[in-house]
Amino acid sequence: MEFKDYIDPAEQRRQFWRACLVWLVFWIIALYIAVSCNLMREWRLNNLYLQADAVILDKRLERAATDDYGEYEVKFFVRYRVLGANEPCQGWAYYQAYPQPRDHATAKGLFDHFSVGVEYPCWYDPDDPWKVALSRSYSTHAFHIVFACVIILVASLLWMWWQYTKQRKERLPDVR
Repeated sequence: MEFKDYIDPAEQRRQFWRACLVWLVFWIIALYIAVSCNLMREWRLNNLYLQADAVILDKRLERAATDDYGEYEVKFFVRYRVLGANEPCQGWAYYQAYPQPRDHATAKGLFDHFSVGVEYPCWYDPDDPWKVALSRSYSTHAFHIVFACVIILVASLLWMWWQYTKQRKERLPDVR
């Protein structure tokens, strides 16, 4: 490997902008994953899932699988009738489109809100009737992830714009 005796400012700028491009691509991919994994599931629940009546057969309040902060998940074993099916479906449902760990007080309140043997409205995915939820809403969890990615992207773009204008001023000749 050969080392140069001088630093080429043009090469240094190109390397800086390549690094900026990699940074932006990384956060755009993170934003895409956040939207497709969380927000799209909730959008499908709120716009495409079909409503049915479900009877709660069992319910469980369990520690979250990734229990780092004392979080809990509430699951409900429900029976509901799918449109066009001869037999009712039975399966585990969450309150929203996917399991979302909550603190113990919130999870306990949700757990106590639903009673075994009582009929409640539910929403199931027509493409996969085993996916069922007891509430149609958007969670703050999904929006927090998307919001964090957007803030990092905007801050990065502003910083890059500032660097660009700073470099441009340094290259322009002083005309006084």
